[in-house]
Amino acid sequence: MLAFFIFLSTLVLLFWRPWNLPIWVFSSLGAFFVFIFQLVDFKDVCFVFSLVWDSSLTLVGLIILSFSLEALGFFDFIASKILHFSREKNQEKIYISTKKLMLFLLIFVFFLSAFFANDGAILIITPIIIALFS
Repeated sequence: MLAFFIFLSTLVLLFWRPWNLPIWVFSSLGAFFVFIFQLVDFKDVCFVFSLVWDSSLTLVGLIILSFSLEALGFFDFIASKILHFSREKNQEKIYISTKKLMLFLLIFVFFLSAFFANDGAILIITPIIIALFS
C-alpha cells in the first residue's frame, strides 16, 4: 500500500509540478522514498542498472550527437538539400513538389533508420522536419 501511495504521489507531483521545479526532482524524490522505506533493495537497483546501463549510455551518446549536428548546422543543410531536390519549375514559377518532398524524406528516413535505432533516427529526423517547415 505504501508503494502505491508513493507511486501515486510521484505521478501527481509530476503532472502538477508545484513550485515550478523540474521533473527530475519529483521522480528522484519518489525513487528516494521507495529506497528509504526499503520497498526496493539496493541489490534490485544494481540488477536493473546492469540491465539498462548500455542502452542508457547509447541514448546519451545519441543526444550528444544530435546536439553536435545541430551546432554544426547539419540539419539546416540537409533540409535545404531536400528542398532543393524537391523543386520543380513550371511556366516561370518554381515551387516545391509535395510528391518529390515526400519521396526524398522517405528515402532519407530509410537510410537513416538503416544505420540508427529508433531513438537515433528520431533524434536526427525531427530537427530536419522542423527545419523544413520553419
